Amino acid sequence: MLEILKPEIIISLGVPAYKATVVAYNGRTMSFSDAVNQEDPHMLRSDEYEYKLFPVYHCGQFGLRNREHELQLKDWKESKNT
Repeated sequence: MLEILKPEIIISLGVPAYKATVVAYNGRTMSFSDAVNQEDPHMLRSDEYEYKLFPVYHCGQFGLRNREHELQLKDWKESKNT
């Protein structure tokens, strides 16, 4: 599906979206906190295209229990600066 849109970046919202996206492109998942805290974006590749993946915690109550609001804002800003 991403091959149709060819986005510059992908932001996966929460653990299930992160894992599904990485697995769909035959990548290797890591712990979600490590994936979010990684400095560089994850690079996913298809036959035709390369994608920058930014996993972020869900902004709902469960996500806020695991990552405070200020850090979530920082995560979103990092994806903007690529």
